[in-house]
Formats: sequence, structure tokens, C-alpha cells
Amino acid sequence: MGEQVHHLGVRPPPIPFTRLGVENLAQPIELSVHDPKIRQTARMMGEKIQNENGVSSGVLLIQDFMGNSSK
Repeated sequence: MGEQVHHLGVRPPPIPFTRLGVENLAQPIELSVHDPKIRQTARMMGEKIQNENGVSSGVLLIQDFMGNSSK
């Protein structure tokens, strides 16, 4: 999941679980908060998500998966 979010441009690269620690978290958190590109991309993604009809999309995905599409 972290790699996907990084690929979208809304966070720094993920840190492997085995390397988690205060010293490894400070810089990525700082970057996430202050990097203009990350902030702008996150803002645009948030607007896109707010404009989606998630329930309707979810129902259609389930119907397609179950083979009950009413198209």
C-alpha cells in the first residue's frame, strides 16, 4: 500500500518495517508536510475522491464480480 501511495506522488517512499524508528520517520514526515509537490498532489487526489460516488462504484464492482451486472 505504501508503495502505491508513493507512486501516486502523495507521500515519500515507504520505510521497511524492519527499519522503522524515530530517526527514519522524522525526515519523511517533514517532507510530507512541507513539500509543495506532495501537498498539491494530495490536495488534487482529495478533491477527486470527494467527487467520486464510491457506493455506486462499489455496487457495480460487486455486481460485475458476482456476474449480476444490470447494464
